[in-house]
Amino acid sequence: MQIKKFVNSILSSNTYLIYTEEEKEVWLIDPGDSHQIFDWLKVQDKMIKGILLTHYHIDHISGVNDFCEKYLSLKIYASKLSLVG
Repeated sequence: MQIKKFVNSILSSNTYLIYTEEEKEVWLIDPGDSHQIFDWLKVQDKMIKGILLTHYHIDHISGVNDFCEKYLSLKIYASKLSLVG
């Protein structure tokens, strides 16, 4: 397993991808930005399997809609507590 870290333009928060070289699908954690992740996915020939949200702040969720538009059946995982302000 490998972890790729991206620093977001919003508040310099972090987004992570968890993946293996062998598998085409990756897990996305806290997508604050989308453009740099879409670029990485294209170069690496990977696609998003699901999104994990650690908590519900704008710098951790602002890219979610962009990924949902591209991957129509994308599943998003978050605890009920992540929605508490």
